[in-house]
Amino acid sequence: MILVCDDYDQVRRAVEDLASDAVALRAEVVLAGPSAAPVAVPEAVRERLASVQVLSVDDHRAMHRARLEGVRAARAPVVVLAETHAWPAPGSLAALAAAVEDRCAVAGPLMRNANPRTRASWAGFLLDYGWWWEGVARGGDGHSVPGHSCAWDREELLAAVGDDPDGLRIPYLLAERMRADGARVRLEQAARTAHLNADLGRSFLGERLVSGRFLGATRGQSWPVARRAVYALGSPLIAPLRLFRLARLLGGSADGRRMLRRALPALLTGTVVGAVGEAVGYVTGRADDAAEAEYELAKERHATPPML
Repeated sequence: MILVCDDYDQVRRAVEDLASDAVALRAEVVLAGPSAAPVAVPEAVRERLASVQVLSVDDHRAMHRARLEGVRAARAPVVVLAETHAWPAPGSLAALAAAVEDRCAVAGPLMRNANPRTRASWAGFLLDYGWWWEGVARGGDGHSVPGHSCAWDREELLAAVGDDPDGLRIPYLLAERMRADGARVRLEQAARTAHLNADLGRSFLGERLVSGRFLGATRGQSWPVARRAVYALGSPLIAPLRLFRLARLLGGSADGRRMLRRALPALLTGTVVGAVGEAVGYVTGRADDAAEAEYELAKERHATPPML
């Protein structure tokens, strides 16, 4: 399990859940954190796991690069790109590892909302993970996967990244590229991961803006200026197109239609703000890694408490 963090408190639940899981004696944890104050893991937790590595990374808040250092340092043949605010259900990691051992390059879990009380939480969750929500996704081979919270064959992952230091900026896009190239990718029906979503005050809008910019800057990184300009000028179409695709996805089930109605006001706002951020990313060609890390690593400061 690869985790980027500022300190142990941010990953306490994820690491201690793993230490209590049936796979603990076969599990390695790699924590990539600040070089100024290396992450301290309690000895009692270390003793329950096969291995714990703590990496000191000069700029760990450039999270994709810190995560890649973690993958390279890992000794296990299967790596999970975990998050501080996403928690696998018992048995899920074993199911994902078994899928990779069954010759899958990538295996992802079905996703569930960890803090489902608010409309903003559901809007953020559906925009980021609606395609893998357990309420609508059925899984199987050939299905797309969320990227984060997935298990990867370490050697195939490193081969796909190659020498690109930014190859893990958006793991979902890397998984899609691998799938298009013929790699076996599976959305594993036996695995579930609960994801916490920013929904407090301005945090919902702030995260939508920052994540949109991150997406735009990453997608446009290798594009010529003219193509980035075309996408930026076309950004008013992003929100209605994204809403249309999401409505088509959710409209196929009663649970999906119910959640679409509940979250629609927040979805409308979130897609518009996200489209603005994406346009900024195309124009500037730069993401705001510091803001992205704040929302990713310290999610609990921006979210209502989880219900599980």
